[in-house]
Amino acid sequence: MFGLYAWIYEQVSQRTSERIKIALTTKAKRGEYKGSIPPYGYRLENKALYLADDGSPEIVRYIYSEYINGVGFDKIARSLSKRGIPTPSTVAQKSNASKYWHGSTVKKILSNLHYVGDLVQGREETISVTSNIRRKLDKEAYIVIPDTHEAIIKREVFELTQQLMLERQRKRPKSSPHLFTNFVFCSDCGSGMWYRSNRKGYLCGSYSKHGRIACSHHFVREVHLEEVILTRLNKAAERLKNVDHNSERSVLTTETLKQLHKSIKEVEQSLLEITTKKRKYLTLLSEDVLTHPEYREAMDSLHEATLHLNIKRSELNRSLQLIKSNVNSHVHAFLEQAPFKKVTKKQLATFVKRIEVNETGEFIT
Repeated sequence: MFGLYAWIYEQVSQRTSERIKIALTTKAKRGEYKGSIPPYGYRLENKALYLADDGSPEIVRYIYSEYINGVGFDKIARSLSKRGIPTPSTVAQKSNASKYWHGSTVKKILSNLHYVGDLVQGREETISVTSNIRRKLDKEAYIVIPDTHEAIIKREVFELTQQLMLERQRKRPKSSPHLFTNFVFCSDCGSGMWYRSNRKGYLCGSYSKHGRIACSHHFVREVHLEEVILTRLNKAAERLKNVDHNSERSVLTTETLKQLHKSIKEVEQSLLEITTKKRKYLTLLSEDVLTHPEYREAMDSLHEATLHLNIKRSELNRSLQLIKSNVNSHVHAFLEQAPFKKVTKKQLATFVKRIEVNETGEFIT
């Protein structure tokens, strides 16, 4: 019955969804804007688009003008951020709004047909009534109604922009991540550092994208990072060579080991308390405070508790020895690689969690 009800519900939902889609398509063909957030540069009133009075239409014209004059997406975005111009997501009052402009945002504005006065809708749809995932449709499926609202950009300017975007497309070869990518971060803003081949080092990602309004460069050379990591690896190898790997000192201190030692001590403390109780009960029996049946019942309970605690202590000690063995095997594997002459991705993944670079180029690992 549950399966039947689910099938009926899905069928009803499907028909409802189809009716809603037909209604929205009809409204779109009538020139009604069916979205809740208007394109940047416009305001929404009575399901129609009107020029916004917050200065954003002038920003749209500025973006088109700069791009036609040869300025790239990222450089336009950086100039807008420097001027303190609110981003489209900020204007739309989105909860996750970014305070910095991005090149991708500029590119979307340069590709938006709304700015010539055409209403463009039906660009995406949900995959099914039971899913919130949306997919983009082909341009041939768009619902485009020309000249429904006041244009911000002349049509010939828009067409020139599209032609320039097509001509300026560059097929860049897929680059492999550099050695310290995803390991080195800015200590101030927390963003990942970007490798710059012309400087043979890493710069703060926020600085690279948005300039000094976001952060400072925090530059560090890759060769310097390699030198310090190699030095530390070889020093660690020298220290480990002088350790007796069969002794307690050879085991690296970890939270797991600390917890195991703590648990073993707690078990041993409980066993001592049981021994004390046994003596106490024996004294009470000799003083006729406890009867023989009461004494036997208490002792049986303590014997059972002792058995469980001994089993637990044995399991904890076994786990401790296993971890010691595993750690020592890793130590031996580490020493077999020494002396280290070159830093590899595998070494970084094994021994380095995070490298933070400060403003002067110094770093901590």
